Amino acid sequence: MSLRLFKKTSIFDKKYKNMANKEVTVFVIDLGHQMGDFQEGREQCDLEWALSYFWDKISSKIFSGRKTDYVGVIGFKTNETNNDMEDDEFYKNISVLCPIQQITIKQIKELKKQLVPSNTNIGDGIIIGIDLISKYCGNLKYIKNLILITNGMSYMDFSDSEKIAYQVKHMSINISIFGIDFDSYSYGYKEDFKSIIKMNNEKELLKFANICNGTFASMIEVINSLNTSNFRKVHPVSLFNGTLTIGDPQNYPDVVEIMIQRYPRTRLAKMPSAHRYNVLKKSPKPTNYTEQLAQTSTNSNNDNKNEYFSEILTTKNYKIEENGSEKEISKEDLELGYVYGKTIIPTSIIVDELKYKTNIQLTILGFIKNKSFPRFMAIGESNIIVPAKTNLNSKISLSSLIHGMLKTNTLALAKIVTKTDKCPEMIMIAPSIENEFECLIELPLPFAEDCRNFKFPSMKKYQISNIETNSSIENIDSLMEKYVTKMDLSNTVSDTYIQKTNLLESKYIHNMAIYRLNQAISHNAIYPNSELPNLLPKIKHFMYPSINLLKTCEEEIEKLSILCSNEEIYSSNTTIN
Repeated sequence: MSLRLFKKTSIFDKKYKNMANKEVTVFVIDLGHQMGDFQEGREQCDLEWALSYFWDKISSKIFSGRKTDYVGVIGFKTNETNNDMEDDEFYKNISVLCPIQQITIKQIKELKKQLVPSNTNIGDGIIIGIDLISKYCGNLKYIKNLILITNGMSYMDFSDSEKIAYQVKHMSINISIFGIDFDSYSYGYKEDFKSIIKMNNEKELLKFANICNGTFASMIEVINSLNTSNFRKVHPVSLFNGTLTIGDPQNYPDVVEIMIQRYPRTRLAKMPSAHRYNVLKKSPKPTNYTEQLAQTSTNSNNDNKNEYFSEILTTKNYKIEENGSEKEISKEDLELGYVYGKTIIPTSIIVDELKYKTNIQLTILGFIKNKSFPRFMAIGESNIIVPAKTNLNSKISLSSLIHGMLKTNTLALAKIVTKTDKCPEMIMIAPSIENEFECLIELPLPFAEDCRNFKFPSMKKYQISNIETNSSIENIDSLMEKYVTKMDLSNTVSDTYIQKTNLLESKYIHNMAIYRLNQAISHNAIYPNSELPNLLPKIKHFMYPSINLLKTCEEEIEKLSILCSNEEIYSSNTTIN
C-alpha cells in the first residue's frame, strides 16, 4: 500500500449535513491470476467461491429497494488500468468496474463479464477504494463501508499501511477484510502449508484491520454466514403522538396523562408482486416512465436478444343497457350505494350518519389479570408504546406504569382513536422489559361481531377404548403427557442449527414462501442458466419436527399409534427443496 492523504473532515463541521440514512458500500475484489486456482478441494476457483458472498450482498441490496443504498466495485490486479490515479505508477492494474451508484440488473450483467481472473498478480486497490468513497461522499454524512476480498497469495505493499489505517478510521469508514482460506481461530479453521507471502499478508491485513477498528474474517466463515436469511432494516416511523390517559377527564378532575409515541412492532411481510409486461422487439419511445425503467427493462435470460418490456396500462369503461343496446357512461355519472333487499340506498344519503364523532385519544379503560385474557383474542399486528422523546416526566410515569403492571401481573384494556372522527379501536396493552428497554406492547382486540363462537361437543362424552388391548383414555393421556414432555423444545437435546435457549425467537422462524420467491428471482437474474439451489437448512428448520427430539420419544409415538388406531397417511411426491 502506498499513502495518499485526503482532505480532513470533522463530524462537528457545520457543513456536515444529516445524511445518516444514506449508505455507500465499495467492494475491492482481488482479480489476480491466482484467484483462478482451485484450493482446499473446492469445485469452484477462489474467485467464484468468494463471489457467492458478493452476489448475495448485491441481491439483498437490490431487494431492499432503498434508493439511498449505493454500491461501487473495484478490481485490483487487473489486466487494464482504469482509475483517477492511473498516471501514478503505484496504481497500475487497478480498475473501477462500477462507479458508486444504485445497483441494477444492467450493472450485474456488466460485472459478471468483468469479474474474472486476470493474467497478472500486480496491483493494490484499497487506496482507490478510499479515494472513491472520499470523492463521492465529500463532507456529507454517509454510512461508509469498504469490503476487501482477496486470497493474499501475491505480494502486497504495506509500507504506509499504518497511516492509511488511521486515515480510514478518521474518515469513519467501516472496513471489512475477508481473506480466502485465512486462519480463523474463533471459527476453528486453519490452512495447512501456507506460503510465506500469504502468511505475511494475512498478518499485516489483520494488523491493519485492528488499527482502524475494522472486521477481519476468513472467507469460509463469511460464506457460511450466508446460511442465515437477510432481514430488511426498517426505519421506525411514529404512528401516534399524543397522551395516554388513565381516568375520565370529562367527568373527573383527577386523571393521569402521559405523553407517548406509538411505533410498529410486527407487520405482515408481503410477497413480491409480479406485473404484466408487453415484450417489444424495439426500444419504446422515451417517456417519463420508460426512462426510469431503461436500466432494468432488458431481457435477463438472453443477452443476445434485444427485447424490451413495456408495462401494461389498464383502463375501465362503464356501460349500461338502454333500448337493447349498450351505452357508455362516464365515471362521474356513477354513484356508490348499498343494497337493502331490492332497494339501492345511495351513500350520499347516509354519509353523515356514518361519521362517528371522536377525538384523538388513547385511554386505559381498566385492568385485568394476565391469566384471564383469552389467547384467541390476540389478533392482527402489534405496536409498541414508548414515552415521548425529551420528556423526562413521561419516561418516569410510563416506567412506573410498566413496573406496576408487571408486579400485579395485569394487562390493560384501552381504547385508541388515531384520527379525528375515526371509529375507536379496542386494544390490549401488556408491559415489557427486555434488555433494559421498557415499553408497552399493544395488540388489537376483536369486537363481538368479529368472533366466531362455534360450539363443539365435549371430548369427555367419548370414552376412547380399545377392546383388544383393554386400554382406556387414561392410558392415552399418560402416554400423550410423556410425548409432550419429551418434545419440549427447551429440552437440553443438542440440535444442529438451533440452540436450546430462545428457540421461539422470530429470527428462527422464517416465511419459506417469501424466501423461496426472493431466492428464485435473484438467482434467475444472476445465474439465469443454472439450477435453483435448495433452501438453506435454517430457513425450513421449523417446518418439520426436530429429528433429535423425535428419537427420544419413538416409544411413545409407537404406543400412541397403536392405542389410537392411527392409519398412515401417504403424502404426495411434492417436497420442499
